[in-house]
This record gives sequence, structure tokens and C-alpha cells, in this order.
Amino acid sequence: MIRISNYGDFVERLEELGFMSLFPAIPGLPSLQDETPPSIWFQDDETSDPWSWKSRVVEEKRHAYGCLLGGVKGFVASRLYGSFHAAFHAASVEDRWRDGVLSPLAWKAWSQFEGRVGIGTRELCARCGVKSGRLDAVLADLQRTYDLTVAGREYRLDRTGRPYGWPSNRYETVDAWVPESWWAMSDVRDRRDACESILDAASAFGTGLDGKGLARRWKLEG
Repeated sequence: MIRISNYGDFVERLEELGFMSLFPAIPGLPSLQDETPPSIWFQDDETSDPWSWKSRVVEEKRHAYGCLLGGVKGFVASRLYGSFHAAFHAASVEDRWRDGVLSPLAWKAWSQFEGRVGIGTRELCARCGVKSGRLDAVLADLQRTYDLTVAGREYRLDRTGRPYGWPSNRYETVDAWVPESWWAMSDVRDRRDACESILDAASAFGTGLDGKGLARRWKLEG
């Protein structure tokens, strides 16, 4: 069903739902693609082009975007961000590295953020000495565990300093990027409470949703 026709509609709809995927990926749950007319996509207009909203919404710090829905690309509203963080951020990157459950490439990528506000995909690839294809899975996993988040976009610059081409993502650590007010919105007591709030939100707007299946898929059980 078409519910969203412009950026303002999108921000309000996301606030209403609490979260939604970018493209249809989670059976029974809405996606931005499902709720917008196909004709307005990829028009290079930030007001009317849904593809650009994922960058604009994080640059304005209205809501969060990234591989945040169990690794699926999507959006989490500021009011529900604390619940998702509590549910998916089980241990720090440092603890996972110490326990041997983090890959050397993931640790190397994470280490590049020390002392830096944010890093674009191209610079991060150069610092890690790999092509973007190898780094994509690492970055997706660090977003899934709520360690890194998409903070905006970066363009290549020509010799006069003007941007050109297709932008790449810029990332920041969650601790550095998330506004303090977002944490204050959360009233979850523990991980169980966080998981319940996410599943309650999903059941409130899901259509034909398999709640138990979603809990298993996102490991929100117990």
C-alpha cells in the first residue's frame, strides 16, 4: 500500500512504525519500497527520491539507517533505537576480539576509528588494504551488532573540489554518533525487555507476521 510520497511522510511513518526495511526482506513487515510509488525512485531529488532519504535521515540525525534489522538494511526510529541496541549489542568489539570470535579484518577495520570522527568506505578500504567487496560483509556485521552505524555519505571530489559520481557511505561508531536524547527515550530494563518491545512493535503493524519466526531469525528468544 502506498503511504509515503515525500521525505516528510517517510520520517513520520518511520516514527509511527518504529522500524522498517529498505526493500522487502522480512515477510509480514513493511518496507520503504512497498510504501512508495515506483516512479519516484532514483530521481536525484532528496525531497522526492526514497533512495536518497537513507542518507538524509542519518545526516539530519532524525533516525538511524544501516544493516540494523538482524543484518537486513533498514531504518530504526530514534524512539526505538535503545531497544534495538540492547537486543543486538551483546558484547563489545574488544571483548569479541579477545574471545577469538572476531575476524582479523573486522578488528583492523574497527581499529581505524580510534581517534577519528568518521571514515568513508573508500578510505577505510585503503587503510585496511582490501577492496570494498571484502569489507562489505565486515561492515554489515559491525552494523548488525550496533558497533558501527551509517552516518552519511561521501563523494569523490574533482580537482576543483566539486563532488561527482555515486557517493559511498561514511561510518561512525555508535557511541560517537547516536544523540544522547535517543538513549533517554529508551525505558527498557534489560535485553528481555528490549526484545519484547521490538516484537510488540512488529506485531502492531505486521501483516500476516510470523512473530515466533521473527524472534528466531533475530535471536530475540529467551
